Amino acid sequence: MRPGKLDLLTVLPIEDVASVDSKGVLYVAREIESASDAWPIKLEDGTKQSVHDWIASPEGAEKMIKFWTYMHRQWFVKDGMTKLWNLSEFISSDDRFRLISRTNCALERYNRTFNNLFSRRHPNIATFVACLDEETDGQVTRLENVAAGRDIPPVYNDIPFPSIPSDYADFEPPSVEYFSLTGKKEAKKSAKGKKAAKKKAPPKEPREKKSARPDPTPTGVSPVKKSARTATLSEPAAPVRKSKRNVTKSKTFDV
Repeated sequence: MRPGKLDLLTVLPIEDVASVDSKGVLYVAREIESASDAWPIKLEDGTKQSVHDWIASPEGAEKMIKFWTYMHRQWFVKDGMTKLWNLSEFISSDDRFRLISRTNCALERYNRTFNNLFSRRHPNIATFVACLDEETDGQVTRLENVAAGRDIPPVYNDIPFPSIPSDYADFEPPSVEYFSLTGKKEAKKSAKGKKAAKKKAPPKEPREKKSARPDPTPTGVSPVKKSARTATLSEPAAPVRKSKRNVTKSKTFDV
């Protein structure tokens, strides 16, 4: 892949990168798969192969399907996710907009520094407020020192934005199946086929209910309910077993 090809997604119009079958995504896929002067891919056996030939192979096509399926699921269709990485609105609305970092490594570093302020992982509310107050005072003091010229502000190099190619406006996106983006479509079709098969399946026959046992009470005679006392008196009493202790106490001895 040539450098900067995948970065085009960040500057293309946000409505053109809404899903995997949008115009911008299909354009970037074409640029990646038809790259003639791209860096060759090094295979596991040590040999090198061009990007176009590798993507045309079964292994390359399978991996590209997995890649675009992941992009679609993680970075395109989630609510609000596209606005986190697409910068087209900032570039068009503010000419003074600067890009000083390509990653969030600086934020992760500050998170680690802030976590080191606490002696344990889950501090109580008093310790948390005290450390937060101390960190706030330090940051405010640093900003005041920079504004007064007593401290040197950090220097960031401007990162150039990728330029939109001139042929993008006239690009007519073909079908998704033209590129290696068919994984999502095939999954949808298979899911629809399963739903249709479930709908067409014949209904199950109802199970036959087992006939109830015949009532032994003769017709016209109401059954007599036995009370708990009557049932107890009519049944033979169970033999009572005496323990050895009771037997010993009941014996009599002649003097």
